[in-house]
Amino acid sequence: MTLKIILILLILYVVFILGPAVVVYFMMFRPSEGRSFDNTDYTGTYYEPYLPVLIPAYARMKKREYREVKMDADGITLTADLLVTGSKKTAILFHGYHATPLMNFALPGEFLLKEDRNLLLIHERAHGKSGGKLSGMGLLEQEDVLKWIAYAKNTLGAEDIVLWGMSMGCTALSYASSKIDDPSVTGLILDCGFVSPKAQILSEGRKRHLPNALIYPVIAGLAKLISGIDLSAETIDSVKKNRIPALFLHGEADTSVPVEDTLRAYEACTAEKELFTVPGAGHTLAFVAGGVKAEETVRRFLNKNILKEEENHHG
Repeated sequence: MTLKIILILLILYVVFILGPAVVVYFMMFRPSEGRSFDNTDYTGTYYEPYLPVLIPAYARMKKREYREVKMDADGITLTADLLVTGSKKTAILFHGYHATPLMNFALPGEFLLKEDRNLLLIHERAHGKSGGKLSGMGLLEQEDVLKWIAYAKNTLGAEDIVLWGMSMGCTALSYASSKIDDPSVTGLILDCGFVSPKAQILSEGRKRHLPNALIYPVIAGLAKLISGIDLSAETIDSVKKNRIPALFLHGEADTSVPVEDTLRAYEACTAEKELFTVPGAGHTLAFVAGGVKAEETVRRFLNKNILKEEENHHG
């Protein structure tokens, strides 16, 4: 093979494989201010049937008075919005990829307030108010989950903590689930999370007709080199070691993260567990589309954990 042919092949590799892979990597892991009803029009999307409910809830939750709290993690500043009710019960809420806390949790947040819980709405690293140059798609964020639990317990004096993660926030929570040993954490709500960044990246690549077999190895290599994360690591390995009661939520019409991801996690979980899927519901909309039945399911789950905690305390 002549030097000229080698040079041509090298140029073709850089132009058609390496270059696009680098672009895709930084596009996927870049910081984001987060989508919300303020900066995104969801008319014509799977959100549209629920906008008459979601937008007013979002507006009401925006008007509430929050205390901004900050914490250091890996040399970056993480930020959360705290809404205190005076209760000893707290819900820590982890939003999805390129979303904002209230985008995902306006309606669930109102519900949890009625259930007498403080709300700690996390801005994930490289999202919204939090620092960080790159997202970890749940892999870096799993350590942040543990730090926010410690914050809620040590700073707020929370005695009953429920964690609710949605989409990427669910993935981060799932990765962290096997490491949570604080008895103050009484329940996990695992809502439409993907089983690994690799699965999600490959799925998105197929939708966009990208040459995954050529581009993905470069993306995975960059993630390992720059952030020290293994994109192929699956949440299943952590969830099967989890010992905290878990409620799994997913919309059956989810085209972003297949419901099969949640079914796999549910089957792997050996802790006390419950599954609630909603026919026709799109991504992140299981609680909204599930209506009264979804509220009853979550309420029953919350109360079951509280009763169990009280029984253990008095037993």
